[in-house]
Amino acid sequence: MRITSLGHVLFALSFSLVVGAQELHLVDPSSWAQQPVSPKTIDLRIDRAASDYERYGRVARIALFDIAFPANAVEYESLEGYGVMVVSVLSHLREELPPKRLYVRIGDSTIELALLTSVFSQQDSGKLAARVLGPNRWDGLFLFPVYARRDGQELVMDFARNRDGFILGRFTDKDMAPLRELPVKKPTASRPANDALMKIISREYPGFIVNKPPNSSHNTEARQEMARSGVFWFSFR
Repeated sequence: MRITSLGHVLFALSFSLVVGAQELHLVDPSSWAQQPVSPKTIDLRIDRAASDYERYGRVARIALFDIAFPANAVEYESLEGYGVMVVSVLSHLREELPPKRLYVRIGDSTIELALLTSVFSQQDSGKLAARVLGPNRWDGLFLFPVYARRDGQELVMDFARNRDGFILGRFTDKDMAPLRELPVKKPTASRPANDALMKIISREYPGFIVNKPPNSSHNTEARQEMARSGVFWFSFR
């Protein structure tokens, strides 16, 4: 297990594949990373997954996530108890995206995660990732309450259609070491101040934030969705 000197980034992926008439759901174990995550890093992970899973044929849908935690107790307080999370989802069916919700299961209850901003894109149909994982891609940036990592058991997504209860990751105690120096109490506000958010996002997810609205070549739905966030513009290209 590795701890970054800037912050703590946990990543994993999960996917559904169809074997005959049966759909199987597989969840890869999570791991810690040292380096910040750029859009290119996400693209490479998706390409690697397509290469790894090509032998299965068509993967119905796939999701991967990164959670960036505060670097220390001071940043934890400035973020009001939150980290941030990037989620990337690919599907063969356009109607499955954007997902309805993303949440953490804690015992018999759930915590729904707040979406900051997102973007939808169509992948090049000639690429391996589009053929194996699907041409429809949705990327979202969420607030993630740090205590949900301590108390939660599973990170779960409900798609817009066809699939509810899609498990993105399972949390275990063995992954808690990098968070032991943080207070890990419930958030003290509904969201952090924008400057604190921008600081952790710019550091842990360099290249995801642009300073001006997307140009007219971007999908209209994505532009409207991002505009509603009222925070910043989100880019994966």
